[in-house]
Amino acid sequence: MDEIREKITSLIKDGKAGSVLAIVKNGINVIPVQITAQNLDEVSNICLDERRYPIEKMLASVIDARDDSSPVGVVLRPCEKAAVIELHKLQHINMDDVILIDIDCSKELRDKCACDWKDDLVVKVKEGKGFLKDETLDTLESSTSRERWEFWSKHFARCIKCYGCRNVCPVCICKACCLEEADVVEKGELPPEFPIFHLARAVDVAGRCIDCGKCEEACPVDIPLRLIHKKVFRDFIRDFKYIPGASIDEKCPLDFIESIKEEGD
Repeated sequence: MDEIREKITSLIKDGKAGSVLAIVKNGINVIPVQITAQNLDEVSNICLDERRYPIEKMLASVIDARDDSSPVGVVLRPCEKAAVIELHKLQHINMDDVILIDIDCSKELRDKCACDWKDDLVVKVKEGKGFLKDETLDTLESSTSRERWEFWSKHFARCIKCYGCRNVCPVCICKACCLEEADVVEKGELPPEFPIFHLARAVDVAGRCIDCGKCEEACPVDIPLRLIHKKVFRDFIRDFKYIPGASIDEKCPLDFIESIKEEGD
């Protein structure tokens, strides 16, 4: 903790970063704060406990609101760093404007999240470990199509269409959301039509979901949303040898769709 505080203080005092975005403790709550030379005392309130916040989604707004071109520092866990890489590839932010300040998660949080984001990720995936291992998903995939339909019908019947899963998702950044289009999802209907609402979201973030699990964490009715995205995430690794969020330079296999669109224009 002291090392992180010293690093943030040094970045701002030395002028290497105009500000640093971090999570701080405010009473019993944690909130994101943009720390600058004017409120540098907030460094003492930085919080690195198990609570997570979609701080990476705020990064673009902080960068856009700058008065100058100074880079913005941001304190990120491994999965959040992966999300920032995807936001860079989506041209939502420019990594040249960002100084990453890495923090690791506790073993307790890693176990709770069943997280595999770590430096030796690619090696573990090649060995068939890491993201490829998920007993719950294995069991679901081995069930019959009727059993899977019944499984998801039961869970999605609880959906109250609060959009919490979409709002907390670090890579869900479209200004116009298809989930709010009446010709895709009928307005005023609860639960939303099965399975179009959740499948539309799964397709929309395919190839950029980094398996952080914040969607499931935010769901007020405990729908196992991460399983849907985990299925797509794992298929990308197996079928395309592509890990969303693992590399700045590696292009998403779905990028060819955009290329076709541009050629069509």
